[in-house]
Amino acid sequence: AEGSNVLLEPERVCESKHRKSRRLSGRLADICKNDTSLMREIHRGISLGFRECESQFRHSMWNCSWTIKRSMRRILAKDTRETAFVHAITAAGITYAVTKACTMGDLLECSCQKHSRAKEDGRSHGAGGRGRGGQAARRGQQAGGPSPTSRTNVAGILIAPYQPNPSYSMGTNANDRSTGHHRQQPRRGSSNSRRRNQRHLKPTGPPRAAVGAAGAAAAAGGSRPELPATLTILTSGQEEKWKWGGCDDNVNFGVRKSKDFLDARLRKKSDIKTLVRLHNSNAGRLAVKQFMRLECKCHGLSGSCTTKTCWMKLPPFAEVGARLKEHFDGATKVIARNDGHSFMPDEVTIKVPTRRDLVYTEDSDDFCEPNAQSGSLGTHGRVCNISSSGIDGCSLMCCKRGQTHSQVEVRRNCNCSFKWCCEVTCSTCIDIQDVYTCK
Repeated sequence: AEGSNVLLEPERVCESKHRKSRRLSGRLADICKNDTSLMREIHRGISLGFRECESQFRHSMWNCSWTIKRSMRRILAKDTRETAFVHAITAAGITYAVTKACTMGDLLECSCQKHSRAKEDGRSHGAGGRGRGGQAARRGQQAGGPSPTSRTNVAGILIAPYQPNPSYSMGTNANDRSTGHHRQQPRRGSSNSRRRNQRHLKPTGPPRAAVGAAGAAAAAGGSRPELPATLTILTSGQEEKWKWGGCDDNVNFGVRKSKDFLDARLRKKSDIKTLVRLHNSNAGRLAVKQFMRLECKCHGLSGSCTTKTCWMKLPPFAEVGARLKEHFDGATKVIARNDGHSFMPDEVTIKVPTRRDLVYTEDSDDFCEPNAQSGSLGTHGRVCNISSSGIDGCSLMCCKRGQTHSQVEVRRNCNCSFKWCCEVTCSTCIDIQDVYTCK
């Protein structure tokens, strides 16, 4: 099948261009002609996806053995749950590898993504925009405090760290704290140093009201109030005082190149198999893009977090694989709609799948016995867990054929000791382990 050649032998996609140039056009032809380094990362991403597939299914009857290409080619020619997972994890692998290469500077056509673009989006949709974020920000400003959703909206609202000492971070003295008033302390030095200190140490606006209320509560209760860990700058004028200094992983570039390579020759088709494949590939990319992590590094004197440098980072790929494995377990069987351009669940009682869900159209083989037509390798000789009742247990793995028992010697280092200087000596211990294999 065409799809199996792309995933199992990606280098032949570009080699065929020199033999039959009419078959490749557009963005895929540009990748093959100009971006040799990008093709290397695409190949690496496909291998990353297949290795993670093997890891996720190592205890299942189908173990995603992609090194036996004859079997995997049969799997990819069908449209089962297993096919859906392979398409999703390889699309995620290409997205991940290309994004990593951009961050590491291995690709000339891209780099890490500057955070200024996210900040501009925050201005239009966040604190000063017209969207829900802007309305929430204005409500928070009228109430004299930060928006309750400001912690989660990291792309649109800028978060400034709060210093535990009010006299340092807010410029107040003991009398001001007892009365609840906020008064700026005079500072020595040039005008430039005063502006620099005000930028990092003296936010104004809504936090002032919050500190005033906290001071009033302290005066009434007789104890120092519990101060928030962060202060959120809500107004557009104050966004300039706290800026993101990090450089995000350029996941948008990785998603775009993954689409160019995998989806370029499928976009003009509208059959159910093509729609399902495009959907599953996009679900794999979303498993990477929608779960980017916020990572921050503190800067300040004596270990204090006066300022933060933050950026969005890729999640570990093992988490991407585990998330797609959950979608594999809950995959939805679909059928084509009458319009010929979409699909729906084959049963009315099943909910419509979301963009993150995996879908399929054919039932899977049981994978108990070898079957050249379906790509099943069988489970004969597979190692099973005698004490498990799950899919890795001998009862399910061996398809009730029974299992054989053997004992093997496993050597390991033990009784290790450190000798001065710089030497560790260990003894070799031999353990006897029980191994059960399917008949």
